[in-house]
Amino acid sequence: MPIRGVSRDWLALALALTVGLVALCLTGATERADNLFYDWASRSSVRPPPPNIIVVAIDDRSLGAIGPWPWPRRTHAQLLERLAAYRPLAVVYDVLFLEPDPDPEADRALGLALSRLPRVFAPMLFRSPGSDGRGYDPLWPIPPVRNGATIGQAMIRPDGDGLVRKLDLAIDGQRRWTHIAALAADAGQPRRGLLNSLPAYKPRPAAAPLHAVGSRLIAFDGPPGHVTTIPFVDVLRGEVPEAFFRGRYVLVGATAPGLGDQFSTPVGGENGVMSGIEIQANFLETLIAGRGIVEAPVGARIVFGLAALWLLMVGFLRLPPNSAGFLGIALMAAFAGGSAVLLFGFRVWAPPVSTLVVLALAQPLWTWRRLSGVSAYMIEELTRLADDPDLAVSSRSSARLGQDHIFNQVDLLRDTVARVRGLRRLVGAAVQSLPDPTLLVGLDGRITLANAEAAKLFSGSPVVTPADVERFFASSQPPGFTPETFEAPEHPWIGERAGDDGSVREIMHVPWTDGDGKPLGWVARFVDITALRRAEVVREEALQLLTHDMRSPQASILALVSDDAASIGVSLKARIVHYAQRTIELADGFLRLARADAGAYERQPTDVADAVIEAADDLWTLASSRGVRIVTETGEREFIVNGNRALLIRAFINLLDNAVKFSEPGGRIVCAVSEALAGDSATVICTIRNEGRGMPPEVVAKLFRRFSHTEGKVGSVDGAGLGLAFVQSVIKGHGGEIVCTSVVGEGTTFEIRLPALGLS
Repeated sequence: MPIRGVSRDWLALALALTVGLVALCLTGATERADNLFYDWASRSSVRPPPPNIIVVAIDDRSLGAIGPWPWPRRTHAQLLERLAAYRPLAVVYDVLFLEPDPDPEADRALGLALSRLPRVFAPMLFRSPGSDGRGYDPLWPIPPVRNGATIGQAMIRPDGDGLVRKLDLAIDGQRRWTHIAALAADAGQPRRGLLNSLPAYKPRPAAAPLHAVGSRLIAFDGPPGHVTTIPFVDVLRGEVPEAFFRGRYVLVGATAPGLGDQFSTPVGGENGVMSGIEIQANFLETLIAGRGIVEAPVGARIVFGLAALWLLMVGFLRLPPNSAGFLGIALMAAFAGGSAVLLFGFRVWAPPVSTLVVLALAQPLWTWRRLSGVSAYMIEELTRLADDPDLAVSSRSSARLGQDHIFNQVDLLRDTVARVRGLRRLVGAAVQSLPDPTLLVGLDGRITLANAEAAKLFSGSPVVTPADVERFFASSQPPGFTPETFEAPEHPWIGERAGDDGSVREIMHVPWTDGDGKPLGWVARFVDITALRRAEVVREEALQLLTHDMRSPQASILALVSDDAASIGVSLKARIVHYAQRTIELADGFLRLARADAGAYERQPTDVADAVIEAADDLWTLASSRGVRIVTETGEREFIVNGNRALLIRAFINLLDNAVKFSEPGGRIVCAVSEALAGDSATVICTIRNEGRGMPPEVVAKLFRRFSHTEGKVGSVDGAGLGLAFVQSVIKGHGGEIVCTSVVGEGTTFEIRLPALGLS
């Protein structure tokens, strides 16, 4: 799958999931799922009943003992009188007294009883919508209750799924109404300043609905009945000890089914509901103990969710699939666990489901996109391979455009596997048919394939190991047969090696790559050049014999004619010396040319300027005797080439010797060495220019042919016609070139160009 396509799909998916996470957090689409998580956490954190809160319950037992509801106002007054004598810390009397009693004295008695308690709180009610276009109408208790108690609201608002999880510290309308539990908690511990933490009140229009302020999640201590509860009738009859109430919060309210409000809560118990007064008791305990659970801001949830999401997305790019999958699971577990830790340890509720949903979707979506891309890429490559006309094995694909996508891939893959197997057999047959021992060597150094000649040469069995190859060339003492032997061009495994069977093998190898050019190994050949090397030895012996047989008689002739006693005329003596010297020169030139043509000579860094100066020094005597001056222009620097110093000096001597021969007395020969740059490479240029008679173009055209020469000046010794052929052979053997330019009457210039070894 192309890298660019992967990056594009990854970025598109990351952005889509980012938008999805932000949308889920802002819209609250996962609220119900978050509530399930919160409910589970609430049920798993049961605590002992609060020791400082008592519920006086208007329950079935009390109804049976006192009578049906509603009870007379005097009954409530008697209970309040009893509680006043017990001196509780605060009393929350969660009973509505909205209508006056037919007996005004009963209402006054109730108000008087309320006033005897230092901290007593009673509820009011709201009717929505209100009258005359108002958003609500407040319904106040009767005046005696309003005068004798602190009035607050006791509204309970279930969430969207019908469960009660939080209550509001206050409700704002045309004024602020505080919750009676918050009033009680703040009154019982005035230093707490709970209500002071609320935002400042802002008046609202009469037509506007009520606005909740300071919502707090309730930290339920346990299921219904978990709070210490005493029947109303037992307190009324004085059957509960006074010490039981002293210094505690007392909440009076209905718990009998069908009488008071019943609500579903996360800890609803067997019946699934909890009475309103018990909810108020849990809320009061939450406020008193400072366990009020605050919801994390949406912005913070988005930031942490995006951090987890982008960490997972980076893992998709950087990690293997299995590791990326484990990373996703670990992030989901960490996020869920972190939400639980915040809830239990820090009383902060951070709903995790939005992030969990996005993290859960990221893995299959990314897998889908990756598999889709891989599938498309595989079909494209398999189709292109099937249509490749260069493959020696033809395609037999049965894939059809209209058939199922997966079946199409299977058919293409089946055809490709068949073609690869055919190509493998073809390659194997081609390698086996090679006349030279050939090995396929992998990047790990293992020999993956050896043809029959290699098996016969190295091991005698179809399996050839690197140790077999090393053992065969043990007499040459090369290093180990490893991948490093192929990666360095200067390594001894490249070149000629003697085998233990007496043969000489030229080791050659070429890289072995896949269709994309990625290296897979090397193809190594071990060519038997034993016969060639023997022929070269015989050739060298023949050259030595030929030159020896040619030189020895001529040397004897020269010795004889040099004897003064020899009865030879002067003219005959000169002719004999001329022919003998020419024969010796021909033998020497032939030997030099043969060795130059062979090219098997050692090379080392050589300074061309120094070689030119040495050649000029060798010919100084000859040039001086002819009245010719040799001038060298080489400067103070070096001009280094990789060459054979002796052969280069001999070549320069030949050129200077010709220049001296064809120069007039008083003439000048200039030898200049310079360097030319072309990009990262450099060339050393040597020019030898004389001021002789020059040569016509037809002579220049055949100047470097063997046994071709020009006539020298009268009295000179004619050449054998091999000197310039030798020069050309040496220069070409060094990877250079030589060019001759000549103008009749002006002189001749030879320009030699050699690749420089390095800049100096």
